[in-house]
Amino acid sequence: MIFQSGKPKTVLYFGCGTGILSISTAKLGAKKVVALDLNNLAVETARGNVLLKRVETTVEVIEVDAFNWVTSDADLVIANIDFRTIERLIETPGFLNKDWYILSGMVGTEVDTIKKQLKNTPLLIHTTEQKKTSGLPL
Repeated sequence: MIFQSGKPKTVLYFGCGTGILSISTAKLGAKKVVALDLNNLAVETARGNVLLKRVETTVEVIEVDAFNWVTSDADLVIANIDFRTIERLIETPGFLNKDWYILSGMVGTEVDTIKKQLKNTPLLIHTTEQKKTSGLPL
């Protein structure tokens, strides 16, 4: 949906894990992807996958706390992290000034809580569900 309506030039990915979505956004046309994770094993795995898929000129993987990057410029923010961290990110000044968001990793009533938190913002909310987890591509 996001890459059909326009191509984000810069992607900021919180909780990059193995790097698969970082690699995918680069292959879909993003010019710069900054992939962040606190977990050293995830960062090392993502770096290896980025090299394997030959997108190292587009994707940078960094081991860091997401809150250090909240105000960074980006067209698209992907946050595949725990509910409480998503909740805190939304409340952090500078987070909600991007064009697109994909928030995932939430279950059940957590999605409703985040939707309520975003209710008074100009964001259009689309909810998708797979099995027991949900995502909010905004």
